[in-house]
Amino acid sequence: MCARRSRAALIRSRCFYLVAALVMVLGNKAVLNAAPDTPLFFVCSQLVVAVVLFRIGDALGYVRLPAVDRQTCAGIWPLIACNVTGLAFNTLCLALVDASFYQVRLSFALG
Repeated sequence: MCARRSRAALIRSRCFYLVAALVMVLGNKAVLNAAPDTPLFFVCSQLVVAVVLFRIGDALGYVRLPAVDRQTCAGIWPLIACNVTGLAFNTLCLALVDASFYQVRLSFALG
């Protein structure tokens, strides 16, 4: 019975991720079509909103953020820089191509 629940939970989570990813790509494409000159500002805005939401979630007790010291920040800085660079290139790619081509590219990267 437990295996069936975990399989069903896995299927639900995968379906949620696929739907959420598609909705986010189409929503981002709509915003980038409306304001084509600001893709990097759009990425920075999304990152700031994510940080604010994590801080609010931490204050309300929904998520628990770990304490971060200077040594930890120095250790994960290359990872953060790589992630932000990847987000910027993904947004530039989405801004310059159709959403369908972007989804095909994303499926090749994930598959």
